[in-house]
Amino acid sequence: MQTVSAREERAKGSTHHATNVANAWKYLAGFVGVFLLLFLASNRRVVVYDEGILLTGVMRVMAGQVPHRDFYYNYGPATVYLIAGLFKLFGPSVLVERLLALFADSLLVVTLYAMTRRLCKPKVATVAGCYGLLWMFGLGAWSLLAVVMLWATWLLRKVFQSDLPAIRAFAAGALVGVATLLRYDMGAGILACHVLTIGVASYLRRDSLRSRAVSMARSLWGYVLGLAVVVAPPAWAYLRVAPVHDLLFDIVLYTAHHYHAARALPFPWRHLAQLQDLVVYVLVVLMAISVYVAARYMIAFRKRERVQTDVIPEWIAVLIPFLFIALMAYAKGVVRLGAAGEALAAMPCIVMTAVLYEHREIFSEGLRKTLRVMIVLLWIFAGWGALHAVSGLHKFKSSMLLWMIEPAKMDPQPPFDGWCRDRNPVTRGVCYSMDSDHIQTVEFLEAHTKPGDTLFVGLPQHDRIFINDNMTYFATQRLPATKWSHFDPFLQNTAPIQQEMVAELERNKPPYVVLDSEFDAVHEPNGSSVHTGVHLLDNYIAQHYQWVKTFGEMTILQRRAG
Repeated sequence: MQTVSAREERAKGSTHHATNVANAWKYLAGFVGVFLLLFLASNRRVVVYDEGILLTGVMRVMAGQVPHRDFYYNYGPATVYLIAGLFKLFGPSVLVERLLALFADSLLVVTLYAMTRRLCKPKVATVAGCYGLLWMFGLGAWSLLAVVMLWATWLLRKVFQSDLPAIRAFAAGALVGVATLLRYDMGAGILACHVLTIGVASYLRRDSLRSRAVSMARSLWGYVLGLAVVVAPPAWAYLRVAPVHDLLFDIVLYTAHHYHAARALPFPWRHLAQLQDLVVYVLVVLMAISVYVAARYMIAFRKRERVQTDVIPEWIAVLIPFLFIALMAYAKGVVRLGAAGEALAAMPCIVMTAVLYEHREIFSEGLRKTLRVMIVLLWIFAGWGALHAVSGLHKFKSSMLLWMIEPAKMDPQPPFDGWCRDRNPVTRGVCYSMDSDHIQTVEFLEAHTKPGDTLFVGLPQHDRIFINDNMTYFATQRLPATKWSHFDPFLQNTAPIQQEMVAELERNKPPYVVLDSEFDAVHEPNGSSVHTGVHLLDNYIAQHYQWVKTFGEMTILQRRAG
């Protein structure tokens, strides 16, 4: 009998191993398929502001500069150092950065499928994964951060059954540490949501207050250790070489005083060209449904006379923490409310919606109908975002798929088609494109400067700040002549910062200055449309630089002799 039992156990183990291997291959195949689809559907146009900020930050780090101390940067350092490491291996190029972004996008889609597959039928999980794919194509997301956030939160679901095992807690804390290094604010928000989750789980056990406190402590010690192991070494390394004030200014002081006034947008409504932004209202309804379902379940659970901690079903144990992070991420994105701004909130909402739909039979008829309507609207708005993306590919002739099929018909067109033969960081590996004004500007600067020269790319007038071109620095591989190359309202258009910038320009003496007017016509209903009347920088440029060339919206000035 023992021999038979041993054989049965080995057979079960072998079957389980074979299933795990088959699932691993299935997820790998799905990842590769999603990656190829997103690559072929990608846009070959570079983004001069957001993407430029990232790539110029990487270039600065590779030159030995430190974020916050040597250049203004209002995100975490993880992405710039990760890409810098990849550039060390493969050389600086937009291609490497885009492939990393596509890797993260594909990983996020597979994550959405894997999580919903654990809780839902295969068809529901497939729909959730496909919706994530549609969102990645049409609307985009902070995909690497979203993946880390989702898996860190997923690890907490066991806390509703018992104290969180130390290894699981450590892994969750370590992932939150990674999230913190990607974006400080989101790391702090996720941490708060996770502590709240552990507190709720302890409360539901109906133990004494002392028992709950002990339970929370047991679950949190490994979590805090994992967080510290990831965050403490970079923090120590930074504080060895840089003052904490620079970090606090970029992340806390400027944001607290000016971010809302500078960047806030009104709620989207009836804007047909931006119909996809109306998805933010659907997310509110889905979160409201989740609040209702979770609250009703917790109230009913607490009223039971005899409570077993393992009674809480897994789908509720997932719904509660995912709801917390969705609410937190949504609140963070309210300043610039729109589909792109709420992408981090949308990712947990996709999982929550799939779980709610899977268990719809226990809901009232009205709730089921509301849920169905919201799911339809999700697809409509995400589909509209995808159509908007396709329209952009057609308008700018920048489709990766069509470029691979008929490159002559894609941007850049003659007489600028020689751009793809110029092996600079934008065209290396794959020819990513810029508009003709930027192409000519980059080619001029490459011909008239040398690698050690610095550069300043600014605006025709610096008393009003919306955004600015940061990609030209990376395309030419010329370091910015100032710490403040990434522009924000109420920063570079204030007297103290302009005084610093003038001093830096005088010290570094960049041979050329580029003034980009492409954003002059953009006026948002916030502080980015305010003229401060500060012209210290404009006056310095006018006094020390003279006109050389104009390429459409790009004007090049050369430093005067003497």
